[in-house]
Amino acid sequence: MRAFKFRLQAVSKLRTQVRDKAAEALGAVLESIRIVREQISHLDREIQEAKRLRHAASSGAIRVDRLLTVQRHQFMLESQRDQIQAHLELLQQEEERRRYTLLEAEKELRVLEKLEEKQYKQWEMDQLAADQKQIDEWAALRGKQNQDQR
Repeated sequence: MRAFKFRLQAVSKLRTQVRDKAAEALGAVLESIRIVREQISHLDREIQEAKRLRHAASSGAIRVDRLLTVQRHQFMLESQRDQIQAHLELLQQEEERRRYTLLEAEKELRVLEKLEEKQYKQWEMDQLAADQKQIDEWAALRGKQNQDQR
């Protein structure tokens, strides 16, 4: 009995590699998004602290230079946050693109897997038919030998 061999195994292997690379690319952008979100969170805490300092500097005896310094620092932090937020939005668009690429790669691989499964089932049926044919021939030969012996 010959072993089953999927004719498109090389294509299947290639599509598996494409799918794996797409998954890695998606993982990389997800990690970048996580890092950027941490940066935004850190800047939000710094902005809140700057607001607290500005409020403290504006109450009681007002030191204009201290108030201006704290206010400039706060605006700088908010500007950085806005830039990082814009970068996050670009990363999220890239995430969607990579997620779509991964889904398409998985679909293409599934098509080949279903084809392989279908071909394997057909091979199995062919093997069973061949085995049954051999059994029938053996039984017919055996029956003829029994008749000849009588």
